[in-house]
Amino acid sequence: MQSVLLEKLKHHPRVARIIKVRIVTDIVSFCDCLVTRSVAPGAPQEMDGLDRLVAAESQSAAPIVDFVAASHFDAELQMARRVRDKIGAHLEADDAYTLEALLSDLDAYDLGQGAAFYKRALAAFIKLCHSVIFLKLYAADGRRIYGVTSNSRVAPFSGEALPAAQRPLPPPVNDEQAYHQNLGRWLDGDEEQREEARQFFWNAFLGSEVVEPIEEAEDLGSGNRFWTKQYRKMHAFVASALTRDHLSDADFAGLLELILSCSRGDPYPLAELLVRQVERLSKFRQSLVCYALGEIGSSPHASVISFLNARTQSPLWGMRLAATLALFKTFVQSEGILRANNKERRAADFGSFVDRLIAPMTDAELLICSLAFASNLTGRGLNYLLRWFEADYKALQSRIEALCLPYLKDDAAADKAKLLRQLIETYDYVGVALMVAVELESDPRKLLREELLDSCCRGEIIAASHDQAGRHLAMCFYLKKLHARALEIARDIADRNPDMIPAQILVAQIMGDMPGAEEDTKQVIRGIRRSYKLDVAHEAVLAHVEQEITSRGAA
Repeated sequence: MQSVLLEKLKHHPRVARIIKVRIVTDIVSFCDCLVTRSVAPGAPQEMDGLDRLVAAESQSAAPIVDFVAASHFDAELQMARRVRDKIGAHLEADDAYTLEALLSDLDAYDLGQGAAFYKRALAAFIKLCHSVIFLKLYAADGRRIYGVTSNSRVAPFSGEALPAAQRPLPPPVNDEQAYHQNLGRWLDGDEEQREEARQFFWNAFLGSEVVEPIEEAEDLGSGNRFWTKQYRKMHAFVASALTRDHLSDADFAGLLELILSCSRGDPYPLAELLVRQVERLSKFRQSLVCYALGEIGSSPHASVISFLNARTQSPLWGMRLAATLALFKTFVQSEGILRANNKERRAADFGSFVDRLIAPMTDAELLICSLAFASNLTGRGLNYLLRWFEADYKALQSRIEALCLPYLKDDAAADKAKLLRQLIETYDYVGVALMVAVELESDPRKLLREELLDSCCRGEIIAASHDQAGRHLAMCFYLKKLHARALEIARDIADRNPDMIPAQILVAQIMGDMPGAEEDTKQVIRGIRRSYKLDVAHEAVLAHVEQEITSRGAA
C-alpha cells in the first residue's frame, strides 16, 4: 500500500519522503524479524528471528538460511539500515546531522533496489511458509475468499438489541443481462472482476432455472442405474456463446477456462454443453474441447464418450492425441474413484483399456502418448488416485524407458540411461521428452523432436509440480523460440526461489537470446551481480550471455 501511495505522491517530494522513509523502516524491521541479527549479547536489539524460532521447533529454516548464504543479504540490509537509523529511527542518538544531510542521504537511497531486495526476502519467507505446516496459513495472508459472506454484526457495549439481520440478496442467476455483464468481466476484467464473475457463473450453473432434464444410464454389469441431470439456463447461454460468429480464439479459450473453473460443482451438464454444438466448431477448437472434456471427466456420459471415440479416428494426430488423452483421464477418474470407494473392486482393467487406445499408434506416437498418460496420472489433477493404479503405473514407466532408450546416444557408463531413470522416478516426463528431443536435434527423425516439444508446450505432457520440471518446460518453449513464455516460467521459478542462483541466471540466459531485450538483460545481469555471491562458473555463464549480446549488436 505504501508503494502505491508513493507512486501517487511522487510529484509532492516532501510528502513522498515521509512515505519513502516509512518503507525503508519497514524493510529493515521485516528483515530483522526474518533473520536473527548479529548483535552483542544483552544488546537491546537482541532477539530471535524467524530462522531461529523455526529451528527451535525442529523444523528446517533452509529457505531463509540458503537465501542469506547465497546473497549479499547483510550488505543490502545495511544500506537500508544506515538510512533507517538516521531518519527512520534513532535520530536522538546523535545530534550532529543537519536536516540537509538527512534529506540528502534519504534522496540518495535507491528505493528501487531496496524494494527488489525486500521482494527477495519476502519470497524466502513465503517459501518457508509453504515448507512448514504451521506457517502455511501465512502464505495466504491477504487473499480474498470468494463465495463466503462476511458477518460484521458486532454487539454494542450498551447492551441494546441488534437490528434484525438482513439476508444478502441472491445473485440474479436467471437474468440474461447479468450473464452478458459477467461474461465481459470474466473475459476482459482484472483479477478481482474475474473472480467475482467466476463466482456468479458457479452459482448460475448450479441454480439457474432448468430448461431440460437429461437421463443417463450407468452400466453396472448386472443391470443399469439411471441418473437424471439438470441442463439449466446458464448452460444453454454458455453453449450458445461458444458458437458465436466472430468469437476469437482467445475468447473461446477463455470460455473453456471458465467452464473448467466451475467443473467441480456439477460436471455433467458442463460436459454436455460442450458437445451439443461442437460439430459447428473448427478442428482446432474441437481439439480444445477434447482437452476440456478430459479435465471435466464426466462419466458415465454417452454423448461425451461418443464424441471422443469419433475423434480418436481423426486423420489429424493432434486431434487423435487430445481425444485419446481425454478418454484416458476420464477413465482414471471414474475407475479410480470406484476403486477407492469399493475396497479396490475393479470395474475395468487399466491395461486392457490403455491397449485399446494405443493399438493403432506408431512407435513415435506411442512414446508421446505414454509420456502424456504418465505425466497426467502423476499430475495435480489425478495424482490423488495414483495409489489405486500403482502396478499399472510401474508398467507404464517401464514402457516409457524401453521406448526412450533407443533414441539415446549413450556412453559406456550408460550415464544417459541413468539420467532417464532419474527423470522417470521424479515424475519429470517433460524432462524425459526434452532429453529425447535434444538427442534428435541433428537426427533425421526431427519430426518426433518437434512433436515432443509441442506436446509439452501445449500441456499434453504436463510438468510435475517441482522446479526441475518447470525449468525443463521453460527450455521446451525456449527451443521452440517461444521466448516470452519461457521467460515467464523462468521468472516465476526465480521469484519463488531467491536462494537459487542458477534460477536467477536462467532468466538472464533466456533474455539474452531475445532480440530487443539487450538493455534489459544487462540490467538483470547487473542486479544478479549486485545481489548474489557468484562463483567462477556463475560468472562464466553471465559473461557468455554478455558476449552473445555484444556479438549480436556488432552484427
